[in-house]
Amino acid sequence: MPTSSLGRLKKSKNYPFPILFARSTSWLFWLTAAAIFSWWIYILAISSGSSTVKSIKKNISGPPKLIEYSITDPLIAVDVYRVPIRTLFPIANLVENSRLCRKAQTEEYFRKLIQTFAQEDGQVYAFRYLGDVSDNGLLPIVVIPNRPQYRNLTAFKKDFNVCVSGGRYPYEVTENWLMYMEDCPAHDRRSQNIAGCDLIRSELTKNNNLKLIK
Repeated sequence: MPTSSLGRLKKSKNYPFPILFARSTSWLFWLTAAAIFSWWIYILAISSGSSTVKSIKKNISGPPKLIEYSITDPLIAVDVYRVPIRTLFPIANLVENSRLCRKAQTEEYFRKLIQTFAQEDGQVYAFRYLGDVSDNGLLPIVVIPNRPQYRNLTAFKKDFNVCVSGGRYPYEVTENWLMYMEDCPAHDRRSQNIAGCDLIRSELTKNNNLKLIK
């Protein structure tokens, strides 16, 4: 038998067909396994990312609702935003209000009072009248936490009352919250239009319509 034929027989004996097939396809097996594993990792990442987005969306919300009211006039709208309490109540203004109300508390007294609110914000409900009015058509309602723990409106007014027109005066107190209402500016009697601020205040205060949520 020729030597070349003998060599081919030896090769056939040492490498039967199943082994040859396995060796020739092993790279394909591992490539497929790697692709499946990569796809599995991708699906997990997408699922995890989707649940994270859902969680973020669930946690993102607007300011909490602190007051309840009923508005029947379609021309009254409201914007809600937050303002630092230190900005809402400058100490100099509190001292001046105290003087005008014949309480005459010191600047140091009000400084300590405002410090009880730390870095907290107040929530402002800016009611707007969209019709043709003689003023700017605004009536802000302000709500802040009851950190001083006022038990009633009398105690609340002792520190925050105003005794001139156009100020922000105490309106209601609960265990957790303090509510202020802006006093409407004097109406220009020469104008034929109605003051929007007065229209909003009338709508909010009729039948005890405006309340803090307890």
